[in-house]
Amino acid sequence: MIHKTYLLLILSVHLLAQSAELSIESPPIKSDQEIVAVRDANGRFCAAVQVICAVKGLKYDAYNGIVRVDSQPGQDMVYVQPDERVLEIFAPGHKPLKLILHDEGIKLEEKAVWQLALSGQVQNIVLTVALLFEPPDARLILNGEAAAAGPTHILESGDHQIRIEHADFNHIDTTISVDPKNAFFAFQLKPLKMPGVVTTSEKSGPNRAKQIQRRIRAIEAFLGNDKAQVLRNGNQLIVRMQVDKTFQASRLVFKGDRQELVSRVFQVIRQLEPDKLTIAVHSDNSRRQRAAKRRTQTQANFIKSSLLKEFPNIDASKVRAIGYGGDKPIASNATRDGKAKNRRIDLILEKG
Repeated sequence: MIHKTYLLLILSVHLLAQSAELSIESPPIKSDQEIVAVRDANGRFCAAVQVICAVKGLKYDAYNGIVRVDSQPGQDMVYVQPDERVLEIFAPGHKPLKLILHDEGIKLEEKAVWQLALSGQVQNIVLTVALLFEPPDARLILNGEAAAAGPTHILESGDHQIRIEHADFNHIDTTISVDPKNAFFAFQLKPLKMPGVVTTSEKSGPNRAKQIQRRIRAIEAFLGNDKAQVLRNGNQLIVRMQVDKTFQASRLVFKGDRQELVSRVFQVIRQLEPDKLTIAVHSDNSRRQRAAKRRTQTQANFIKSSLLKEFPNIDASKVRAIGYGGDKPIASNATRDGKAKNRRIDLILEKG
């Protein structure tokens, strides 16, 4: 069953004033190596810009869209179309850096790799930490000090020591590493097995229902109540997102707030560790059904591959990707609002 005891740490990131600037350390260099055979949506081999930078959490955009990013510590391989002209680089706490590639001496072509070394300032990220305890009377110790009463705490990015204590549960001592890609943490408190004692996690009825509702509200708060909906269906939790208009078969990409939302959803999946995960993509009735199914299947496959690439420790055999087309509407397609509701992504997390 998906009913477990969790401590959920919900971290919403507030960047400090973007006074720092990214800068190019030295003229870009064309590498002798060729990249792997990555193709764009038009079937052409991509070019790549290898961005080398000590600043963490870099994001990218381009006029024709980013095809793919392969990340390693201290460097990203950014795949773009071979005729791309502009690359934009975003870093926490920094002003965006917009590069006109030709002006920087970068002349892209198929399979070519250009190395770009950047420097910036590592700035602190201030995080508002909201805490939901199950059981709610558990005690939290942050960095060796008892946490003040209240649902929120202010932390900076980086490592933090936490200890979770409860008389009926085994305590937890661990370190959390906080950054924009690791902003959701779930811990299952294991009950002490004492004869004749029933712990909070073993109770049923109203208490269990309250635990589930608290968890749902916590996940919705983490994702943004106006951006995603969390539903319960038996032993399933369903995270529902409306499909962004830029998320098209010809340009499979999430941008801006939608990209951040997808990243946070992936963090929820990683932390809750479902036994099964179904990625279901739905459309309205604007296309013929056969074409709609092909399109939504392509989108579902893209989301699955993105999830497994970002979190390779997730067992791929537990993840299904299904494109339903317009087979399962949840609203009437007779209105614009109804069609918008039907264009959705459901991520179904199942335990047991």
